[in-house]
Amino acid sequence: MFLSISNLLKISYFLTFFFGFIGQAFYVKMGISIYPFRILFLITISILILKFIFEKGTFYNFLKNSFKYGWFLLILLFWSYLSLLWAIDFKYVPNELFNLTVYIIFCLISLSIIENEKDLKILFKIWIFLFFISIIVAFWEILTAKHLLSSQYHPLNYKENKFETFIITSKVYIPTSFYGNQNDFSTYIILSLPIIFFLVRNYLIKIPLILFGIFIILYVVSRANIIGLFFQAITLPFLMNRKFNIIYVPILIFSIIFSLYSFYYISNRPYPEFIKDERFLRFYANFRNKIITTLKAKKDFSTIIRENLYKSTFEYFLDSKGLGVGVGQLRYLLEEKPKYYVFYFKDPHNFYLEILAKFGIFVFLAYILFFIYIIINTINSISNPISKAIFLSLLGFIFGSISPYSLILFFPFWAFIVLVMNYFKVELK
Repeated sequence: MFLSISNLLKISYFLTFFFGFIGQAFYVKMGISIYPFRILFLITISILILKFIFEKGTFYNFLKNSFKYGWFLLILLFWSYLSLLWAIDFKYVPNELFNLTVYIIFCLISLSIIENEKDLKILFKIWIFLFFISIIVAFWEILTAKHLLSSQYHPLNYKENKFETFIITSKVYIPTSFYGNQNDFSTYIILSLPIIFFLVRNYLIKIPLILFGIFIILYVVSRANIIGLFFQAITLPFLMNRKFNIIYVPILIFSIIFSLYSFYYISNRPYPEFIKDERFLRFYANFRNKIITTLKAKKDFSTIIRENLYKSTFEYFLDSKGLGVGVGQLRYLLEEKPKYYVFYFKDPHNFYLEILAKFGIFVFLAYILFFIYIIINTINSISNPISKAIFLSLLGFIFGSISPYSLILFFPFWAFIVLVMNYFKVELK
């Protein structure tokens, strides 16, 4: 018996969703790099076109749902193409505009594919399964100092003067999993932890995954995501019942006190004698340096570069008269015309400033309104575990989103939008 177009379309989309997380970790080189996500995306689009042709009313429903649930994405897409009118250079435009268009279409077409609660749960299960795999990959990296092709620490990705000498000449035990760097990975974790907490029922799976995720955020010392994690932790009791809080709140208070003591201890103890392993000595030194520079408001190299990126990006926004410099322009400006020293970086490492500088004040306000729209809808249905997961994920992401390289290339952001839009469509009609 042949599969229907709808079922074939779902299978294709689920596979596309799966390989979107894996990104550039696996690909085939045939003159050009061929990624599974892109191939599956084209297949999905082809099947969807057939559905539009043979199933009456599906295209109209697609448009209706796109305007109802994906209005922010349509605004973003429209302004991206409009901004080409005032582009000053096209070096990075094709790649950036292509990726942005693909991810927005990927989000919007889900509204014609995900039809019911069962389909939605499959998406969540894929996310949870990939989180489990990504944790395994992370510990493999910590133990072996080996990395996937997508990681900036993979030997094939080393470029002249791109990394400091110690990174090139010695082993790197920093986990990045399927992502390019540890900050992107940490932000993915901060999005994932509430999903694991509220939607995984088996405690033998749930608790280790959450603890491992928290450990990795601390291990890579992603400060923005540590702050996000803190706010998730102190908000959780307000989403839970009294029985849970009787156990959780004392643990939370103890954890906060223990953390404060640990910060004090680490800041006053350069190298504890009981730590012998090279991996954890490096972690300890890095963690201690971040604590000291944060508590004493000192600026290390990373902080100075980020500050310069932020100042440069905001000044580009001001220069654009509020319209944004446009797609592909920010990378060009940071590379060729930086207002401050930004090392080799071409992305602002801050989603808010990235949207503001690239797309202007109107798209930025739409982005903020989209977040408010999600928060209001989840609060109004907060008794639903999925609403709790989305709300808490978004809360962590509000802080964590000042950590990754670029919004456009950060697939978990787009996948999260897919989950949110389809949850609102399926459950909150």
